[in-house]
Amino acid sequence: MIGVSIAFRGLKAYGRHLTRAEMQFRRKMLANTRQAAKLVAREMKSGVVRRTGRLMKAIGYDVKLKGSEVHAWIGPETKKAWYGHLVEGGAGPHSIPGWGHDHPGAKAQPYMGPALKRTEQEQLRLMGRTFQLVA
Repeated sequence: MIGVSIAFRGLKAYGRHLTRAEMQFRRKMLANTRQAAKLVAREMKSGVVRRTGRLMKAIGYDVKLKGSEVHAWIGPETKKAWYGHLVEGGAGPHSIPGWGHDHPGAKAQPYMGPALKRTEQEQLRLMGRTFQLVA
């Protein structure tokens, strides 16, 4: 998979005996991370160059709790659009084995990095909501 991976480290290891506040905090962290990931994915889709629409349709997100860390994966699924990283970063001239000719390369058309940058303040606002007092 290609895309953007975000990990929040340093959360307390919870074990079996979570307090009510700890469970609420974990739920808020997951919910707010999902909202931030959805926001970034939507922005990536709006900024990607469209030829066939396959790359845009392949962009998604997934958020999981792994131990005490929350991980967010955001970007195109490689099985649906394996070339997403080439659109983002471009490609230099290269030969294509078996095709009998060289490829001239492709100019970078970034959509992942700019989407992260454009949504940075909203991401911070969403994640900051996690740390508001849990009642």
